[in-house]
Amino acid sequence: MASLPVLLELTTPFVKVGGTAIAYKGDAAAELENAKGAAFLLHVQLRTVALDSDLGKRCLVFADKAAPTPKAYPRKAGTPNKKPL
Repeated sequence: MASLPVLLELTTPFVKVGGTAIAYKGDAAAELENAKGAAFLLHVQLRTVALDSDLGKRCLVFADKAAPTPKAYPRKAGTPNKKPL
């Protein structure tokens, strides 16, 4: 669907503080590393749960919202894909 930093920017503004956004991903190790900056800017804590699958590595990435999202996010349509956080 989209890289984790883009998904975080597009979904977390709609999650209440204390709530969680969930993304279904394949092998998310590299994406988690790339998403650390976005998680910091968007005030979310990331955690993963590995899933058993015959299709290869799969996991759920939970983005727990700790504080309100800054008003600058999400940015205008198309910007998150062109310039990910």
